[in-house]
Amino acid sequence: LAFPLVGAWLLYKAVHKYLQWRRFGNVTFEMASVPAFLGDRLRGTIRIPVALVMENSVTTHLKCVHSETTGSGKNRHTSEKVLWEAEKIVPRHMLSQERRTTVIPVEFHIPDTPPPSDDTDADDKIVWRLHAETSLTGVDFSADFEVPVFDVPEGIPDTYAGPPGGGENI
Repeated sequence: LAFPLVGAWLLYKAVHKYLQWRRFGNVTFEMASVPAFLGDRLRGTIRIPVALVMENSVTTHLKCVHSETTGSGKNRHTSEKVLWEAEKIVPRHMLSQERRTTVIPVEFHIPDTPPPSDDTDADDKIVWRLHAETSLTGVDFSADFEVPVFDVPEGIPDTYAGPPGGGENI
């Protein structure tokens, strides 16, 4: 009984993702400066290539996740542990439209305590993820992005304010 249920769930998720893609197209996240730095701000915009009338605010989440894969062959298992996370609500009035594109502003302060992005070992990596969602009539909006977050480069003072236009220390 478990196999048909898992199959039905996977089919539901695939159909749902397809319907999201049909309605919203190729959603992108444009960072104000790449990469983001620990102790600085992550700023940017999520761009939906469709003019939408948003009925609700948009919830955004930024997470630092430690992803670890253990075992080998058929016995491989991946576990994820959230090391840090934050949530921001973007009110409807802060959303805008530019040339038939819906724009969602994103801004998070990144503390300097979580580790930076690290994918040097595919089985033991640190990933920063941005997620945005809101409920709409019909198919709800949901999008996920992987965000590069690095240590402040050596030789830059503690009062580092990020790249031009990139942010400020808080």
